[in-house]
Amino acid sequence: MQNFIRRCVLSLLVLVSCSSFCFASDYSPAAVAKYNEGVKYSRDNNYDAAIAAFYSSIQIDPNFLDSYYNLGVLYEYTKQDDKAFEIFKELLARNPEDDETKLKVANLYYKKGELDLSLSYLNAISADSKAYKESRSLYKTVNTKINSKNQKSAWNNRPASSIAQLNASKFSYSGFNGPAGIVKDKSGYLYVADYSENRVLKIDPKGKVQTLISGKTNSLLKGPIGVAVDLYSNIYIANYDANNILRITPAGKVEVVISNIQKPYLLYVDNQNYLFASVQGDGTVQRFKL
Repeated sequence: MQNFIRRCVLSLLVLVSCSSFCFASDYSPAAVAKYNEGVKYSRDNNYDAAIAAFYSSIQIDPNFLDSYYNLGVLYEYTKQDDKAFEIFKELLARNPEDDETKLKVANLYYKKGELDLSLSYLNAISADSKAYKESRSLYKTVNTKINSKNQKSAWNNRPASSIAQLNASKFSYSGFNGPAGIVKDKSGYLYVADYSENRVLKIDPKGKVQTLISGKTNSLLKGPIGVAVDLYSNIYIANYDANNILRITPAGKVEVVISNIQKPYLLYVDNQNYLFASVQGDGTVQRFKL
């Protein structure tokens, strides 16, 4: 449990191993004293006393950000998720760029079953932050649950008259772990982005499945979501975790064709060879001439 203590231990006289914003001179001496009490009690596994100390610290100095964080983590650790949620939301209101806290809020929304809100906080975490790598595991879990929920809803709401027709033409391909975007080319090949396995699969008209590209063998691929095919049979991949779009030519050449696009999601190529991309990172749909 000791590893929850955030960033530094403050002293009234000495500053030891602190982050850029954690300075003893920034805070009230009385608040610092309560913070240090909270750290000590936490290390002694006296969590009730630690909670009281961190709470007192922010009552004395409402700008003591690390006290908020440690108080929130203690509430979460002691199964008081509602109180943890309130504290982390308050911390984000005071420090909107805190990616560690965004991850905490996303995880608590996930526990509540509010998947869309969880995903929105995960998408707000900067790819350059320390919290980003840790957030990817939760992102995959949330995204998989959302996709599963949407698919179940679509199936349950299908027109009743179509059931016989659907059953007559039923077929499936197995072996996916987080299938996302899908597209069919003019030759009848299907391309499926398998996000959780970090690969794109190619299925021929007879049902044979092969790997078109995998992150295990090509480091350019990082979290494929959307796929599209242009008029010349080039394959485009929304490379979600790398913030770019890849192109695979009919000859097999893989290249970054569009970069610096934050969280590209779904792709579509129209009959004039324009590529459209829904971009979650900035809430836009962008068009590119191919």
